[in-house]
Amino acid sequence: MKKFLLYLLMAATPMTAMSCDKNDLGSGTVEPNPDTKVLIVYYSWSGITKAVAERMQRTLQCDIYQIIPADPYPTDGNATHFRAVEERESGNMPVLVGELPDISSYSLILIGGPVWSDLIATPLLAYIRQTDLTGKEVAPFWTDAGTPGRYKEDFTENARNSGAIVLQELGLTRPTSMGTERLDKRLNTWLNSFNL
Repeated sequence: MKKFLLYLLMAATPMTAMSCDKNDLGSGTVEPNPDTKVLIVYYSWSGITKAVAERMQRTLQCDIYQIIPADPYPTDGNATHFRAVEERESGNMPVLVGELPDISSYSLILIGGPVWSDLIATPLLAYIRQTDLTGKEVAPFWTDAGTPGRYKEDFTENARNSGAIVLQELGLTRPTSMGTERLDKRLNTWLNSFNL
């Protein structure tokens, strides 16, 4: 049952890059620093990680990039699980749609996705492996249905292999049941830790 709920929280929606509208601020107490350029990169299978990423985008007034696999994952959690396991075991990561964003001008990159079988979702892993993060400060965030497993360690290892400097993480267990006030508090506390 735990695994089934975990799969329900896995995050696969279209990959786009868009700029934030400064008039569309999220509720929160983060005061964006105009000298710090932030990019949010995320993958969402169920829409939960997408909602979290977009909430941060509104608060920070920053750019956002959604990862989309060329071959969408099944809506069935078990089928998605088996496909992701096969991708990891074979090393054949999913092909991503569109051009990856130029990250050269960003001082901080927030990278998030769902926990899949205790690890990073394979579309997000594909992004990390394809992106030269040398010298870039990145901070992971994730959504899960009850346990993050080895997500933090998996993310850190792969991001460092791509050259990143990995900062403080944010894990959100069952964010849809947190309530707006509690979720905003968790997000704002994390975002403020970067002195934005």
